[in-house]
Amino acid sequence: NPLIVYKKEGFELFQEMISRIKEETVGILFRIQISEPERIADLRQPKEQKLIFSGGDGPEKKTPIRRNEKKVGRNEPCPCGSGKKYKKCCGR
Repeated sequence: NPLIVYKKEGFELFQEMISRIKEETVGILFRIQISEPERIADLRQPKEQKLIFSGGDGPEKKTPIRRNEKKVGRNEPCPCGSGKKYKKCCGR
C-alpha cells in the first residue's frame, strides 16, 4: 500500500531530523565557554541611570474628532443612493 510506505518514509525522515538536532545541540554545548564569575557579578549590578525630561508640562489633551454627518444605522437606507440597506450595500 503506497500510503503505508509514505508514512514509513516520513517517520524515518523525522527520526533522522531529530537525531541531527540532537547532534548539533551536543556540538554547540561542547563549544560553549563560561565567563569569569567576577564579570558576571559586574553585569548583575544595576547601573545608575539618569532621567532626562523633555517637552512641556505634560501630555496635551487632544480634542475629539467630530463627524459632520449623522452616523448611519445598519438598517437605514444607504447614503450612496442605491436604495439598499446600509448593511447590504456600503456597510460590508
